[in-house]
Amino acid sequence: MKALIVGVSNPTGLALLKTLASGGVDLHAADSNRHAPGMALVKRWHRLVLPPAQGQEGIETIVRHCLKKRIQVIIPATDEYLHILAQDEEAFEQRAIRLMVPSTTTRRLYEDRLALFSALQHYLPIPGFGVFDDRFDVENWQYPALLRPRVVGGEAEQRLFATARDLARIPRNPDLIVEEPLFGDVAFVDIMAGQDGDVLATVPRSEYRDSRDRPVAVTTHDETLETLGRRAAEVCDIRFAASIELRRAVRGGWKVCGLIPRCTGASMLTAKSGVNIPLLCLKEVLGEPIFREELRYKEVGMVRAPASSINVRRRRSRGRAAPVPDPSAVRA
Repeated sequence: MKALIVGVSNPTGLALLKTLASGGVDLHAADSNRHAPGMALVKRWHRLVLPPAQGQEGIETIVRHCLKKRIQVIIPATDEYLHILAQDEEAFEQRAIRLMVPSTTTRRLYEDRLALFSALQHYLPIPGFGVFDDRFDVENWQYPALLRPRVVGGEAEQRLFATARDLARIPRNPDLIVEEPLFGDVAFVDIMAGQDGDVLATVPRSEYRDSRDRPVAVTTHDETLETLGRRAAEVCDIRFAASIELRRAVRGGWKVCGLIPRCTGASMLTAKSGVNIPLLCLKEVLGEPIFREELRYKEVGMVRAPASSINVRRRRSRGRAAPVPDPSAVRA
């Protein structure tokens, strides 16, 4: 199997390279930054430096590399590249190159929180919400209230308001959404689904801090979280990999409050637990069989390192020494 990971500067790109390498995949890496940490994890002739400008030039560069290297599948590791590649999915398919991208429905729900909550509200517990337009009733909302952008990547930051008087001072904007803040525990359910929408694996995970105040991520067997994650994945038409975010209300149970429609940096943890989601998705794309034992997981934990904690070593050259990422020191 040959796969190209596009966008290898972040923890997700590194996690994809590591988890797929453990499955014997012939890996290639692409990024607009030639010094991206993930570039050090593949062979030199398997690296593709993309043009900085987005658009057709970048797509053509990727297509040429895939045809030359006979790459079968492309996996975007960032939202930016996911959006760019998904727009030209048909062009890749015509050249027998498969894209591991979510469905159109999933992308729409991910990009607009109002659309996500509207789709989920009749099937799953979700936070209270309302569009912050001229019709929003400030006085009858139960405070505190969380104000945030509807669209992913919006310029406005989320803000918490304690009273109706505080929120009333903010100019109305239909691009903002008011939500019920959830102050309880946070959990994620990592999903692996087939191309027909059948959910094959659900792996809940959460975090806590150890005695040294380090964040530790753990997978956990929790039937309630698995059920909520599976149902959310079905409503959102999940294909391949995704993560469902849940938060617990202070007085109440879990509520679904977010969606990530791709693999994340936590793929390292789920693979360690026994479910290698990126590898399973790759097998699904290529039509290879997936066995039942590949969908079972155990409870494991990993200390989460900050994304910036990447050690480098020096490589001597005829000019000045240049820092090179050390593959053995990279953490997802």
